[in-house]
Amino acid sequence: ANAIDKDAAVNPDELFVKSAFVDEGFRMKRVRPAPMGRAYRVQKRTCHITLQLGREE
Repeated sequence: ANAIDKDAAVNPDELFVKSAFVDEGFRMKRVRPAPMGRAYRVQKRTCHITLQLGREE
């Protein structure tokens, strides 16, 4: 969708995934209740997905 918005002349049927990679994002730190009034730390991880598109010729 972003490729079509940036270049209206592009045909979506001609596009293919040239490369794809995933980078680590930030970690959301949360607290989970534990026995005897304690708390466990929970880290909810996120990621950044990057796709590079190319045109078939």
